[in-house]
Amino acid sequence: MFDDKSLGRHSIKFGGRGSKRDMGLILTDADIGSVQLKTVDVSIPYNNRPLSFDFSQICGEPIYQPRKLRFEFAMTAPSARIWQDRYRSVCTWLMRQPRGELYFDAIRGYHFTARCDKVGIEQMYNDHTGRISAEFTADPFMRSEDYADIAWDSFSFTNDCLNQDKILAAFNRRIEFYSFADKEIVPRLMLESMTDTSGLLGYVVLNGERISPIQHTVKQWFRQDGFVVLPGRNTLLVRGNAQLVIDLVEEVL
Repeated sequence: MFDDKSLGRHSIKFGGRGSKRDMGLILTDADIGSVQLKTVDVSIPYNNRPLSFDFSQICGEPIYQPRKLRFEFAMTAPSARIWQDRYRSVCTWLMRQPRGELYFDAIRGYHFTARCDKVGIEQMYNDHTGRISAEFTADPFMRSEDYADIAWDSFSFTNDCLNQDKILAAFNRRIEFYSFADKEIVPRLMLESMTDTSGLLGYVVLNGERISPIQHTVKQWFRQDGFVVLPGRNTLLVRGNAQLVIDLVEEVL
């Protein structure tokens, strides 16, 4: 999938640190895996046909196995002791990170959500030059860094992209945002109160129409009847003691 001759120019970023810039690793091989369906076949007793039932799409959408990622790096050092010290630093960097964002700069505009399962010495050429491998388990889909073709659409693993970005509507400020979806969408919302009291937006004008006030006592995601995002350009004006967060969701396999 990737040109071995050009891989050395690329790197991964995990836990805020880069493999090449911060750790001095040269990427020599990369395998981002592939998407695999997860089947849930259950045998049905006292029934000759069918012998089993596939529950994997019982909710209408297929489910997928976690994606396996593998990267291989070359590392050199002035002495064997320094090499071992650097290897331990690499293990600490990768293995002590919680599940988080993994960037592979050969795939621009997307990142994985992953954890590192294993770091090992792949091969030693001498006591101060060798190759290191790192294996990750990631979500089956990649997440986009900017808006993809379809925003806030009904999620489909096959066609859509996931972009966990947010629009923030501040007090008494008119904002404009764009929906690429070809139908009306009711997005997730959250109120961030600017006081110790519950959040309240008593004045809400969406696309030129005043809608019901938005109030929520707990800081969590919710949906509001009447808050409908239209295809194309949208305008919003809010007034109250809270900020309104509009969640955008897109995914791609």
